[in-house]
Amino acid sequence: MKVMLDVVINHTSIYHPYAQHCIKKGSKSRYYDYYQQRKDSKPYASFYKKTKAGFIVYFWEDLVNLNYDNPKVQYWILNHLKHWVNKYDIDGYRFDAIWGVLARNPDFIKTMNQELKKLNPDLLLLAEAKGADLGIYQAGFDAAYDWTADTNWVSQWVWEYDYASGTTIFNNPDPEKAAHIFKNSIFSSQYPHRKLRFIENNDHARFIEQHGAAKTKMAAALIFSLPGMPMLYNGQEIGVDIHPYDGAATFERNKKIRTQGDTSLYEFYQTLISLRKAHPS
Repeated sequence: MKVMLDVVINHTSIYHPYAQHCIKKGSKSRYYDYYQQRKDSKPYASFYKKTKAGFIVYFWEDLVNLNYDNPKVQYWILNHLKHWVNKYDIDGYRFDAIWGVLARNPDFIKTMNQELKKLNPDLLLLAEAKGADLGIYQAGFDAAYDWTADTNWVSQWVWEYDYASGTTIFNNPDPEKAAHIFKNSIFSSQYPHRKLRFIENNDHARFIEQHGAAKTKMAAALIFSLPGMPMLYNGQEIGVDIHPYDGAATFERNKKIRTQGDTSLYEFYQTLISLRKAHPS
């Protein structure tokens, strides 16, 4: 087993001591310039919001953007990342919302990835960013999410038509439209980089809840047979149908995962994994 850490470097919580010091002291705070205070015209700038306390955020007012034009922030974050590699020999990072940092300071991202690879060339650097964007890989990431390149929507899943309704190519009533999007999602990217293939993640409603068990198995077989990295999100392996944001427990305590939920689905995923490992093609 290899272990990656999920790391958030785009922002801190509003309750972080540095952010709280800024709220208390304003521009006189020694951490004032640690945070983005001004809007700009960089990618995704249309999603900016300015909070009452003066911070710039993307979507949530309690998650405040760091200022990567500040060398102190760069030094702080880079040493934080190096620490877990040097002391605990972790196998990689999943960079949460890294699309925001890449948009605001791509030079730092390139330096960050180069420095991490110096410590361990085999580190897996996974970007929560658009896998359809060649710039993600040019910045040094090994893989990125199976999202479209459309900048009007930060995290549009390549097989998704509408986030609010959960409409995807797998349940869209127009088969011709679904087939067109399906073809483009597979063949649009000709460069040989790895996409993280998924049907569920932390931001989506559960696939099985919106599509049923039969379509879930079909879609799962697809992502396990396409080039890229197939992901099993927590609870997906037994057909959990509770939205990740609902806060309910995914599993029952003191019970084996494979004995909970849909046991046939668990065995089906085991079969897909075995087939993928046995047949590189």
